[in-house]
Amino acid sequence: MRVLMMILFCAILTGASATPGSSAAISAPDARTALSGIWKIHAGDSPAFAGLEFDDSRWDDTGIPGSFMRYVLQQYGSVKGIVWLRKTITVDPAHRGQGIGLSLGKIAQADETFFNGVKIGATGSFPPDDFSAWNTPRHYFVPSHLIRYGGENTIAVRVSCYLYGEMTGAIQASPLPLWNRDRERDRFLSSTLPFCVIAMGLILFGIFCFFLVLRPGEQEYLYFCLQILFGSLIVLDLCTIWNIHIGTLARFRIVGISWVVLNVVHLLFLHRFYGFTRPRIEKALWSYCAVMCAFAAVIPESALRQGGLLLIPLTTMLGIYHFSCHITAIHRKRPFARIFGAFGAITIAGAIHDGIVYFSRFTMHPFALFGCRFEGMIFHLGAVALFAGTSLVLVYRFILLAEEVEVKNLGMEHYIIDTALLRGGAASQQNAGAPLLSPGGEDKINRVISYIHENYRSDISREGLASSVDIHPDNLSKLFSAHKNMRISDYINELRIRDSARLLADGDERVIDIAFSVGFESVRTFNRAFLKYMDATPEQYRKEHRNQAELHQ
Repeated sequence: MRVLMMILFCAILTGASATPGSSAAISAPDARTALSGIWKIHAGDSPAFAGLEFDDSRWDDTGIPGSFMRYVLQQYGSVKGIVWLRKTITVDPAHRGQGIGLSLGKIAQADETFFNGVKIGATGSFPPDDFSAWNTPRHYFVPSHLIRYGGENTIAVRVSCYLYGEMTGAIQASPLPLWNRDRERDRFLSSTLPFCVIAMGLILFGIFCFFLVLRPGEQEYLYFCLQILFGSLIVLDLCTIWNIHIGTLARFRIVGISWVVLNVVHLLFLHRFYGFTRPRIEKALWSYCAVMCAFAAVIPESALRQGGLLLIPLTTMLGIYHFSCHITAIHRKRPFARIFGAFGAITIAGAIHDGIVYFSRFTMHPFALFGCRFEGMIFHLGAVALFAGTSLVLVYRFILLAEEVEVKNLGMEHYIIDTALLRGGAASQQNAGAPLLSPGGEDKINRVISYIHENYRSDISREGLASSVDIHPDNLSKLFSAHKNMRISDYINELRIRDSARLLADGDERVIDIAFSVGFESVRTFNRAFLKYMDATPEQYRKEHRNQAELHQ
């Protein structure tokens, strides 16, 4: 057991091993060439570091992809600093006349990249007007006139580090068709898709704000809107291309507060959605939210890393309670628990994954499990499950509530119609001979009676009769009973039995043929109804009637 635990611990803490050597050769003109391995690194800043002929032999080595924040912290004594990374590559003459594309993954907060001393691209901005583009993949084009085919070429990357200091992802050089394909894919995943998630969230925010206005007593709509608001702020941090924050420190604070509030309001939403009454837990959640938000709002830059190492595990561990809420709801067979629990599990798994990614940055050590690195953020994908799953369930539940209200309104409408058509039994009893129905109601019943007399041998339904006079079936039954003092079905059966009695007395048709001819669907039903109204079976009635006829003769 100890051996198994040691293997698991080593797998989590061990990143991918770096390939020896600080140079790479680009030889195949139609395939990607990995640029991972050993890169030269130096803490400091000078334009000379970008030059082709600059001697970097005394620089330190670092493994790329990977984090170099420990190096930054050691060199600067701070979580902020500028470092340079350099790597030498050779390009096969078979590439002559063709440019190449560099894919350098995600690089800390900001970068400027040079090829043979010439700047080929930059993402983010450096202090004092710093702007973090930590989640943006870097794809830079190297034109053919900058490349020394068959000779050594230098890639130099100037990096701004602020708590984040890493170069992660696929680090490679590619021919242009493959490079363009990789660039478009990464642009969609890191920018287009998150903005689509934000747009989706804003639309749902507006819809559920409207629901909240319609049903202010149902707080789950309020907490769902808060989830969308703070979840969108987190997604915006992943993809923003505008410097909308007042510095990177403020941005860290906003993201920290958003994570705390999102986790808390999601739990409060689950309590109300599943009908859990847990006042003590909710008090603890509100207290945790207030303390952590205040802490994140005032934390100084010098304590930023320590604060993150406290806040991230606590907030991520709330995911365990999220799971328990869904499991409890499924066990108690709460409505929608299974389908919503599936969406919730996806969301929570994504949040825990990103919590580990953040934690790896704050610990300055990459995490990996069974060869799978925790590098890229996937919260925006989990947000799709959160927004879509919750909105589908809430909208469906809102529809059910609306249908319930419609049924109640229909019942009220029936009551009003009854009141309008029925004069009131008490008043009628006091005034002998006063009609029980209003003129409009009496006219409808007379039309129904006429229709029955003309069609009683056919199949007549209460619903069909009600439709013919534009009245609800329940109201028709009440009106008919008030007018004839019997049910519609009894009135129809009485007409049929009288007709059948005439046929039995005057003719020689079989009983079964007479039963079907007057509108009954079975002999058994006919016999039962005949006995009820005539106090004799059809055969007895025919025999008695003929005996009486013979006596008269």
